[in-house]
Amino acid sequence: MEFCPADEGTRLVLTEQDTFLDGREESSWRKRGTGVRLDALGVELGAGGHE
Repeated sequence: MEFCPADEGTRLVLTEQDTFLDGREESSWRKRGTGVRLDALGVELGAGGHE
């Protein structure tokens, strides 16, 4: 994840690097994992009041 200054905010650049194993990878796993990470980031950023 990379955070870049943007007009009136911040732009998130997310780059995935994957290794695919025959029969051992499903795109839904990556989508779910990415969603979980972004949701956690949203919770953390929404918490405010960081020390």
